[in-house]
Amino acid sequence: MIVLLLCSLVLGYVLSSLRQALLNASYVAIEVIDQSLNSRLMELRKYSLTLELSSANSQIKKLDSLDSAHDPILYELVNQIQSYKYLNPLLDGIFIYYPKLDWIVGDIGSYRSASYYVLDNDLQTEGFDAFLAAVVADTRPVLLFLGDEKNQLYYRKSMLYQGKIVGYLLMRLDTDQLLLSSQGRFPSNGQDYAFALSHYDMHIASSGNLDLIAQRIPDADGSYFLDRSLLLQSRSTALTGLSYQLYLSLADQLKPVSLALKICIGAMLGIALIGLVFAFLLGKRNARPLLKLLQQVGAVDHSTANDAYTLLSRRIDELLQQKDEKIRALQYQREAMGPLCLHHLLSGRVESEHAAVSLLKRYNISFDYPFYVIGVIRVQSKESAQILRFLLEKARNTQIDLLAAEKDGDVVVLFTSDAYLDYPSACGTLGALLEDCPVFKQAKAALGTWHDQYAQAMQSYHEALLLLDQAPQGAWWYQQEDKECTSSLLLQTKDAVMCNQLEHALDLLDELVNRCTCQALETPFARTQLQEIERLIADQFQKAGISQVAVQGELSSVQRCRVQIGSLLKTRGQGNAEASLSIAERAAAIIERDFTDPQLGLYRIAIELGLSNSYLSTAFKARYDIGIVQSINQKRIDLAKELIINTEMSIKEIAIACGFSSDISFIRVFKRHEDQTPGTFRRS
Repeated sequence: MIVLLLCSLVLGYVLSSLRQALLNASYVAIEVIDQSLNSRLMELRKYSLTLELSSANSQIKKLDSLDSAHDPILYELVNQIQSYKYLNPLLDGIFIYYPKLDWIVGDIGSYRSASYYVLDNDLQTEGFDAFLAAVVADTRPVLLFLGDEKNQLYYRKSMLYQGKIVGYLLMRLDTDQLLLSSQGRFPSNGQDYAFALSHYDMHIASSGNLDLIAQRIPDADGSYFLDRSLLLQSRSTALTGLSYQLYLSLADQLKPVSLALKICIGAMLGIALIGLVFAFLLGKRNARPLLKLLQQVGAVDHSTANDAYTLLSRRIDELLQQKDEKIRALQYQREAMGPLCLHHLLSGRVESEHAAVSLLKRYNISFDYPFYVIGVIRVQSKESAQILRFLLEKARNTQIDLLAAEKDGDVVVLFTSDAYLDYPSACGTLGALLEDCPVFKQAKAALGTWHDQYAQAMQSYHEALLLLDQAPQGAWWYQQEDKECTSSLLLQTKDAVMCNQLEHALDLLDELVNRCTCQALETPFARTQLQEIERLIADQFQKAGISQVAVQGELSSVQRCRVQIGSLLKTRGQGNAEASLSIAERAAAIIERDFTDPQLGLYRIAIELGLSNSYLSTAFKARYDIGIVQSINQKRIDLAKELIINTEMSIKEIAIACGFSSDISFIRVFKRHEDQTPGTFRRS
């Protein structure tokens, strides 16, 4: 069994590694194909511009009519076209259509449009009007695909003279030659892959194993698994509208390892099934000794049981019932002893935590959670017993850990928790216990402060009593301060001192004084955080080489921190502000110099300047009111907008030129800054 398990693990690892290796090989191959194909297509675009700017074409564009005197110019243009066509096997034909002259000059000669079409299409005149309509349908450089029986694919470019279209340059692409650029570049036999060319959502040519080609063409570039063993990689080319897809089957390469893994897993399942059957038979055989053992430990009479398993089930039920009875007994004991313990705890005679813990042990009471709060419910004296019984019964049913007792006509509750709860949550929990109690709707209830030492129960009790007069009827009341705000302000102050942002720390301390009560600042958490802030301020004095100021009189922790920070700011003067200014300007110069580098970021700039990330980020934002990463992205987006408007570069080429790691990352950042994609921006 162990051997099979190890074999399965090894085979699973081998299968995963082999699959990843095949994927990596496909990625390398598709990159090579991408470079080869795009380089050949880019040559077509360059030649179209060369041909458009040729002297012969420039003269013909100006003509209003043709006669025999223009024959030398036409022949010169025919020779240029024929020369390039013979040098580029990717082209099946080149010609220029001049609508005003109703003339076509191409690689087979110079003729009227209809005559040229007949000669170029095996003396067939059918489809001439549809062909001309498709040629003049749009003015932008596009691919023109005629889905007739020949499936002809053209690259078309409009030619202008004095702002008007005077001609169309068309290059008919040989799709078989396009496919040949991928042959022999992929490390696999012809049955494991297929290569297809698509014009938007239509397949126009394919090679390899055509059974692998799916009908659906992806909407975007990327890698897609059509099933577990068939990978599709789709890429756009340098010509808009033309894309190619590589379909790769991994089934034959993965089949041996996958088959061995299935055999190992099947063998393990078979052995496990045999083991279960054997265990069942062995357990049935050993049932009689088990019956005797159960009888000895006081089980019910097994003579009434149908079999050993029924008897065992009954014995388990008995043990669970005994456990429930013990739990109920402990609850009743706590309910009986709890009031006495709580009265003693709130008597004012418990002066230390050791004495409080000893008191709880004496009454055999223990709590699972370390934090507690005291609540007081005030009702009419004759109703306090009713609300106390209701509260204890609900707590018993919901497994909430608390003590409750009558004291001076009020109902006092000690509620525990595993952490300091915010007051709305604590009030919600206690309110849920009493929501069905009709007496509670006319009662007033209030909570004291949270503590983690039981010797401070008296303090929490008195705080709750002071709040009862303000409490509304039918709801729990508490000191209306934002405890979360106190904690948040303390943590923000500590971070500000740690990052040397002393002015901000001083503002936060002022907000603490204005918004938080003394009780909120005397909690254990608040005292710990204030001590940590004082220690950080002392470190700042030491780093600056300044003696710490002695504070006169008895001041609170917050006031001491305010005095020390004010003294430190006054002594240091403006030196740090000037240093931050020069640091921010140096960082801005690095961004201006290297923002097209994909590796540029906060971490690299901080290393170059010899600073920490947090200090550099704070100084830069204080100077320019923008983060470093946002500044880099903004410069990249500004450059990208210029390239989109003024060039015909593809989105992928622009992304790389501007410093983005991929076109996907570029599109995401561009949309966040401009509320539209680069493609939408270009069309608008």
